[in-house]
Amino acid sequence: MNAATHDLGVPSVKSLRNAIRQRVHEYCARQEFVPPLLLEELEEHAGCVLKCSDISPAFKKFVAVLVGNEVWRSTVARTPYERRILLLPRCLRSSKGCRAESDALGLLCAECGRCSIGKIQHEAERLGYVVLVAEGTTSVTA
Repeated sequence: MNAATHDLGVPSVKSLRNAIRQRVHEYCARQEFVPPLLLEELEEHAGCVLKCSDISPAFKKFVAVLVGNEVWRSTVARTPYERRILLLPRCLRSSKGCRAESDALGLLCAECGRCSIGKIQHEAERLGYVVLVAEGTTSVTA
């Protein structure tokens, strides 16, 4: 599988991303993971996925993230929505005309419709999630 990537090693083509997700899902279904896995373990399993398929090594970091997602899938699925938090990056906001205010924790979306944050936040809150639009890593880890 080949396609242009951007700096993070994520395939730019949606169908390729989905095909890789499917391969990772199939690989992980044959494993008996107990989370959490160390970064080295995620990278090792990503390497196995790459070896067992025709996925470009340029996507190894992306595959490692997908392996991590699969490892935690059943744990997250068992967690009720009202006990979850959705952390959104502030960079999703519209740089032109954003009417949101900020506080010590992050962005307070005005739901103006200029970006996807309001829609995502509304749907997540409807399900019971707590949503935080964080400035960056410092806000999230504080």
